[in-house]
Amino acid sequence: MKLLLRGRTQTPQTLRCVSLLKSAPPKADLTLTFDYAHMNFVLAKNKSQYINFGMVDRIPQFHPILHAAQIISDKLREDLAGFGGTSTQGRVLDVIDRLEDPVPARVGEALSLTASAMSQMVQRLRKAGLIEPSTRTQGRAYSEQLVLSANGKDFLHKTRQTWDQIERDLIEIVGEDALANMFHTSYDIVQGLGAHPPFPRDIHMAKKRNDVS
Repeated sequence: MKLLLRGRTQTPQTLRCVSLLKSAPPKADLTLTFDYAHMNFVLAKNKSQYINFGMVDRIPQFHPILHAAQIISDKLREDLAGFGGTSTQGRVLDVIDRLEDPVPARVGEALSLTASAMSQMVQRLRKAGLIEPSTRTQGRAYSEQLVLSANGKDFLHKTRQTWDQIERDLIEIVGEDALANMFHTSYDIVQGLGAHPPFPRDIHMAKKRNDVS
């Protein structure tokens, strides 16, 4: 028997396969490889004959969620590049624009940011020209309302356009009902992990941006 190893050959599962083959070698020459599509080791005599040899150690089910979130995050960053801000800053501007009293304390609370992290974010937004300079002459900076600049309003408009396009892309991929189920599940996960989504579910589920009671 000749055994050709391909792919992930230095794993406990591979070595176990090799050990079993040596103890009871088949007559034909075989190829041991790793089937990424099915997360499975297979023995192949040729392209039309495969023998499943055993599953690899399981991978937690939330990994595809991380992968999808990273892909969406990367797409947001790419689509917003060159428009004067980042996707994270766009989310902060969206909260500032929606809150009735957009002081740093409320904005930070809505986004689950610490006082220190929110203070740094305010500095970055001002440096990028996305919010108006401070007019505070006395009192705490944390109680001063944040106001979007003209550039900030333009960038927020571009951010929301990008969000809408990504949502349309996802609906095309998985369907509107599946995306709605994913939203509710994600919302529950955020709450279950001790965080608080910035806005109620009905705002997210509104068909139009101004269709909110």
